[in-house]
Amino acid sequence: MAGGADRFGVCAADPCRAPYLDRTRAGRQRYCCELCNNRAAAVAYRSRIRRP
Repeated sequence: MAGGADRFGVCAADPCRAPYLDRTRAGRQRYCCELCNNRAAAVAYRSRIRRP
């Protein structure tokens, strides 16, 4: 795993802004934990369902 400053990020979930270290191979992590990931996925799902 290649490391560097680009592997540090800030959680994309609202209102969480916790820092995290991206340990994924692709370097595409967006959330600090599964809770934030699941919460953001549920919000996105609900917004898709509400659209006509």
